[in-house]
Amino acid sequence: MCFVSPICPQLGVGFAHGAGFRSPTGHVFRVERKRGPCWYAKCRLPDGRQVQRKLGPAWTGRGRPAAGYFTKRLAEDWLRDTLDAARRGTLPGMVQTVRDQILEQVARSPVTAIRAKPSYAVEYEVRLDIDGVNGETHPVITGWLTASGEPSRLLTA
Repeated sequence: MCFVSPICPQLGVGFAHGAGFRSPTGHVFRVERKRGPCWYAKCRLPDGRQVQRKLGPAWTGRGRPAAGYFTKRLAEDWLRDTLDAARRGTLPGMVQTVRDQILEQVARSPVTAIRAKPSYAVEYEVRLDIDGVNGETHPVITGWLTASGEPSRLLTA
């Protein structure tokens, strides 16, 4: 199901139901392998993808683990750091592009100007706030062209 902006239904840009972002979740588990026990982490990212990763060999001895070995606590620390990065949106492969942010926000943003083009289309101007690299928010004005019978096109951003 697709939702369209209630402010400007002619714009025709929407977002899919259920495509919203969820809080990332996960757990760690130990598996006995032929070469010895090892720790794995399994998590569901905010965009819905499920990821499983082998962290490394399990430390079974007493005392501080050797470099490259994981205890349950170290595995949980790794998972916590990964889930925090996913929440912040800084996890590699999860960085949201400007285009993604525009398409996500345009359905909720007000139309600030409407200009009729001669006999073939209508141009809409939509103001959005886009998240920058350092967590700053920048205002962006986007222009959309809607012709009869065609999907809306992003002209400027």
